[in-house]
Amino acid sequence: AKGHVVSKFLENATVEAGDYISTESAMNCHLSSGNEIEVTGKKGFIAGGDVIAASKVSAKTLGSNLGATTNITVGISPELKKEMAGLQKTVQENNINISKMEPILNNMFRRQAGGEKLEGSVLLQLQTLSQTRRQKMEENRKMLKRIDEITQVMDLAANPCVVCTGEVYSGVKITIGDVSKYIKDAVSYCKFIREGGDVRMTGI
Repeated sequence: AKGHVVSKFLENATVEAGDYISTESAMNCHLSSGNEIEVTGKKGFIAGGDVIAASKVSAKTLGSNLGATTNITVGISPELKKEMAGLQKTVQENNINISKMEPILNNMFRRQAGGEKLEGSVLLQLQTLSQTRRQKMEENRKMLKRIDEITQVMDLAANPCVVCTGEVYSGVKITIGDVSKYIKDAVSYCKFIREGGDVRMTGI
């Protein structure tokens, strides 16, 4: 939806909204909001799944006593988060490919330096690998520049936070911008903010 989404209960659902999402409970869902996600009401729990909002996520309960893996992310628009994940994956794949090419290229360069004349398919392989390596390195340079731009956007996000008016169970991961905090022991009535390079918990 381009605007907001209001629902009584969400389970095993994927919901994307340009504005806010409001529901009384969300179980094993993928929720994505360009603004804020509110899970309030009688139950007010988020248990399992991924919840992403540009500015704020608020709920009574995060996670469950069964240790459901629950990921809460604020401080970046869902579109940018998706773009960032795609860029990071491609850079990693390129680095793996480059690392596989380099021993082959180094061996060929050593043979050339030793006076061996590379011809035919061997020379063609050298030229092809060299060109592919240059292309992958250039792709990485451009993608790393874009990753840096997105990171700067994260840093400028206006006070993103996660608010819990009840209990946060172990197994919950709180991410604000590009820093994360794993909840190891249950905590109650708290707010999570980014301070410096860390996610910090405060009272509400």
